[in-house]
Amino acid sequence: MSELQPGVFLGHYELLVRIGRGGMASVWVARERSVVSGNQRLVAVKAMLPELAAHSEFRSMFLSEVQIIQSTQHDNVVRVFEVSEDHDVLYMAMEWVEGDSLRNVIRASHAMGALPPEIAVCIAADAASGLHAAHELRDWDGQLRGVVHCDISPHNILVGLEGKAKLVDFGIASALEQLRSTRDQEVIQGKVSYMSPEQAQGGQVDRRTDIFALGIVLYEMTVGEQLFRGRNAAHTLELVKSGRIPRPSLLKPDYPRKLEPIVLRALERDPNQRFQTAEEFEYELSTYLTEQHAVVSHPVVARLLMQLLGSRIERRREVITTIAASIDARRSIGNLNGRLSLVPDMSVVSDIQNFTATGRSETGLGVVARFELENAGSVARSIQRVSIRWRTILLAIVLFTVAAGVSYFIALRPHAAQPNGAQANTADAGPLVAAEAARNETSTTGSAHSDGVMSVENLPVDSQQAQQPTSDKTPKGVAVRRGGKSFDELVDESAAAAARKVAVAENEQKTVAVPSAAPEPEPAPAPPPEPEAPPPGIDHDAAMASLRTQAQLTRACRSLGPPPVPQGQASVTFALSGRVKSVSISQAFAGTPLGNCIKSTFKDAHAPPFHGDPTTLTVPFQIPE
Repeated sequence: MSELQPGVFLGHYELLVRIGRGGMASVWVARERSVVSGNQRLVAVKAMLPELAAHSEFRSMFLSEVQIIQSTQHDNVVRVFEVSEDHDVLYMAMEWVEGDSLRNVIRASHAMGALPPEIAVCIAADAASGLHAAHELRDWDGQLRGVVHCDISPHNILVGLEGKAKLVDFGIASALEQLRSTRDQEVIQGKVSYMSPEQAQGGQVDRRTDIFALGIVLYEMTVGEQLFRGRNAAHTLELVKSGRIPRPSLLKPDYPRKLEPIVLRALERDPNQRFQTAEEFEYELSTYLTEQHAVVSHPVVARLLMQLLGSRIERRREVITTIAASIDARRSIGNLNGRLSLVPDMSVVSDIQNFTATGRSETGLGVVARFELENAGSVARSIQRVSIRWRTILLAIVLFTVAAGVSYFIALRPHAAQPNGAQANTADAGPLVAAEAARNETSTTGSAHSDGVMSVENLPVDSQQAQQPTSDKTPKGVAVRRGGKSFDELVDESAAAAARKVAVAENEQKTVAVPSAAPEPEPAPAPPPEPEAPPPGIDHDAAMASLRTQAQLTRACRSLGPPPVPQGQASVTFALSGRVKSVSISQAFAGTPLGNCIKSTFKDAHAPPFHGDPTTLTVPFQIPE
């Protein structure tokens, strides 16, 4: 089979929507059709890449490991239903966890700086419980199987709608780890940012490797920044091996005092100094919650999940329902032919080295790398900070001057007569309609196209949405204050003024013989001052500064393959909201995994909101050979 598409069957699993795509597999939401009863249920199907399935060693190790994981019946481990092969595709059918990955939860909470400590501890305790269940798997004779996940990261921890955290990808991680040791560097390594020191050095790994990785995840959840994130993969690997791990309280002075030693013990570089089992790690986390009198249940976690990602989950559910109905309709008229070829792609390529948008600092590096730079006394970074600070101050002065001038002009200009009631309604409704149009424009951005297959991996998870002004998110029916009066008050005043004018006109007709008896009409009330509008045109300096930062981050995409040319250009179009509307790159990079990674990186750029027309800016980027 050359390419998987919606509507294709792998065994008795019908693929619906691709929800993820990485360096070793693609993940689909599928319908399992019961052979006996015909009943359906949603499952997750992970299909291996052909080049991995071609390795006989990977095939045998993967099948063996997954058979072990199938025997793990634990609430915090995603269940594996079946492992098989169809159309030369090796696949695994798993439990469908409706919710989202911890990676996206962290990204969505970036506006808060970090997850609430109690929520983060509850998620980490769930993951530790699932880890211990897998670590304790035994053979028929009672001997430990020595299962190690080797790829614990926010990507492989799912948070379901019921609030439970579940681990995924045990079989794949274990098989890849063994294949890497037997065939050296022929396959993709795990996410560098979440490795243990012994794993990064190529040493022997055991269950304590997973404890270190879970400690990295807990550090990131509670501090709000990635721990290990260097300038490139090699630098990140060195930081994992020997970088100094700062105490969380150095970054967050209000960090829970009793939680800090638990996190630091999990991150001990000497495995003998760490928690020796995941069960011991979970016990310390549960004890911390008890001592803090923190009542954190799974429904509390579920509520936070829906607050952060509810709209994304609903949109994904709508996409799945729509595609399933479309497949059924096409099949009913015999026009499917085994695939649904006209479905647009909405996915992005997973970043193998994990240079994601999670825990982004002002330097674009992780905590350890930033401390490394600070200890080295980087003068260039200090100059850049001062330059950005002065540009911000100058921009604030200019905006204040413009605002003052507009206010002075409005205060002194002659006031026009008050329009009638219908005109007042239209004039006041205009900005509301414009705000709604701006929201519609923003909601259409962020789609990426690659190979004509629908996926929901890039449904919006942008922490900047939480930072938008509240005027852009006014619920329908809520009064909007302008010049000290609400929208409803202004409409009432306009209607009253129109009524007074009609009464005056009727009185003049009745008393035409006695002109002196006609009362003079009251002067029309002065129109309220216009609301301040966003500045005309894009803030070029702010937008270019953001683009240059993203251009530096594109260097991480080098792991996806050698660049066709050492440098290229990206043309980025900003919407009026300041978010990126579309990205196009040099033809030499277009259509390649490297190019898709570069485009995905530039989509994280942003600029202050503005009015006028969408603006396209061009920035160069370099990919090291």
